[in-house]
Amino acid sequence: MQLICAISLTTIVGQSVISPALPTIRHALGVAPEQIGLVITAFTLPGIFFVPITGVLADRYGRRTIIIPLLFLYGITGAASGLAPDFETLLALRFLTGIAAGSLGSLSIVLVADFFSDKQRARVFGMRMAIGQVGNATMPLVAGGLAVIGWQYPFALYALAIPVGLFALKIMEKDRPEESAGLTAYLSKTLGAVSSKRILTLLTIPLSLTIVNHGINLTFIPILMELSFDASAFMIGIIVSARVTVGAIFAFNLGRLVARFGEVNLLYVSFSVLGIAFLITPLMPSVWWLLAPAILSGITTGMAFPAFQSILVRQAPEGSLAGVMAANSVAARLGQTIGPLLAGLGFTVIGLDLVFVAAAVIVFAALIFLAFALRRYRTAPAP
Repeated sequence: MQLICAISLTTIVGQSVISPALPTIRHALGVAPEQIGLVITAFTLPGIFFVPITGVLADRYGRRTIIIPLLFLYGITGAASGLAPDFETLLALRFLTGIAAGSLGSLSIVLVADFFSDKQRARVFGMRMAIGQVGNATMPLVAGGLAVIGWQYPFALYALAIPVGLFALKIMEKDRPEESAGLTAYLSKTLGAVSSKRILTLLTIPLSLTIVNHGINLTFIPILMELSFDASAFMIGIIVSARVTVGAIFAFNLGRLVARFGEVNLLYVSFSVLGIAFLITPLMPSVWWLLAPAILSGITTGMAFPAFQSILVRQAPEGSLAGVMAANSVAARLGQTIGPLLAGLGFTVIGLDLVFVAAAVIVFAALIFLAFALRRYRTAPAP
């Protein structure tokens, strides 16, 4: 459990620590507002291509063989990003860091399924998310303070992955890959599972959530705070921390919430609350009022992602779990990649305020789709 939480903490924090520094990076490297989202996109894009490969390798050759090198790659390239002399070099290093980040996020979910029973997983997924969110709540404050000194300093926090890699090297047992029917048979089985209507339907959840989360919460909330309220990096860190603190509270209590309301019902509530948060964001009269939509967004983060993961793990065929979770990570990374690009395009075409309205429309459209598509997956509340 300690390793799962440590991996989750390092990979989740790896995204949030950069958000408060985006305005500082923009000014230091001479980047236009509509281009700053590339810092996020370069980090998320490689997951689309590399996560399926690492998922297959983890199923075939063992978790330890793949996880430990990825942790070191993540820590080294992430920290080195702070040494980038220009925007292009920064994007290249972010790409390398993203190769490891996407795969580690997917494989940490696989570890939960490996070591915990079906009844335990919702609670463990919630705890995993909660611990990551605690890091997300504290690290933006640290990163915001560091960004005041210089945009390079928040990247040093990525080096935390190196001691986690050493810890994994010590405690993870050597892999003993099971005998299997061969690579062709494995790939056929995994591709069949991923391409099934049931799995494809479920994958619309991380896709839609990450489009708006990365396009709005991680990219254009900081830009809104800078352009509309002249907020400092530290102030941006406070708002980001408020969002993820609320997420941690809800994630930590996910097991009890699932037992009472069911996973699918929690997804419905999460999408509804997130849509409302985006609608009211442009209406906020001051930077402190942005705490209100930030708290609402935090509720979504804390409930939606771990509830969805619990559902998806239950649907994955035996022997193809890492492959299915890789598909989940690809869907999420695709959303994380195109979200900032769409938001940047929207900023240019319709203006900043209407970007938030467009995000709300996406969320409510996804909610309507899910209301019909997820009826078969409804988890009844515990008696």
